Amino acid sequence: MNKRANTAVLQIKSLNKSYGALSVTDDVSCELYPGEIHTLIGPNGAGKSTLIGQIAGWIKPDSGAIYLGNEDISKMSVAKRSRMGLGRSFQVSSLAMELSARRNVMLAVQARQGSSFRFWKAVDTDQSLIVEADEILKKLHIDDYKHVVAAELSHGKRRELEVACAMALKPKVLLLDEPMAGLDPSSTQGLVEFLLKLKETIPILLIEHDMDAVFKLSDRISVLVYGKLIFSGSPEEIKNSSDVKSAYLGED
Repeated sequence: MNKRANTAVLQIKSLNKSYGALSVTDDVSCELYPGEIHTLIGPNGAGKSTLIGQIAGWIKPDSGAIYLGNEDISKMSVAKRSRMGLGRSFQVSSLAMELSARRNVMLAVQARQGSSFRFWKAVDTDQSLIVEADEILKKLHIDDYKHVVAAELSHGKRRELEVACAMALKPKVLLLDEPMAGLDPSSTQGLVEFLLKLKETIPILLIEHDMDAVFKLSDRISVLVYGKLIFSGSPEEIKNSSDVKSAYLGED
């Protein structure tokens, strides 16, 4: 499928961010299209986290624009971006570790719906929350774990549960920040397969250091060095780029 024949679901246009004389985001532009995983890679200190922070909304860019579909979300709060359909899962877990997988997703569903009109109802017995949470867990093929407390899940299953909680917000786009961090090879492979299925429903903008996973997952890869995008292309084009090899991948 020619992704560029589709309208981008996320567009970053000429984004700039500096801290004093240090430019951490230097005129960055990129897009995310339906049905794809677009991965941002780069060495430590390249500005990946700052860029994701600007997209998510907790860092304000100096200039440029961020569009979700046709909507300029550049000046929206983190909460409003979430309501508009920007889902996210980051390195620091936001799971309630003492609650079951189902309860975690139920709370995410409740957050999307707003709880002011249901505060008197016991969340545990709210059938609308239970049904939607179970549907999400089943869709992601982790419903076998719905009664397991998050603290007892493997690291890989926690990552999948975090994505399930993000999906409960019904996102149009998913931002994932190093989902493979801390995973053993078996869990990494499981999460790779999980994300390859997920992208068919929700396009993903990914930050990841595990290059084996990056090349398995990505439809497109963009390379960030010192805040500037130096190359963007297919995994094969990235592997064959002398600029990328010298800047990031190494000559071997």
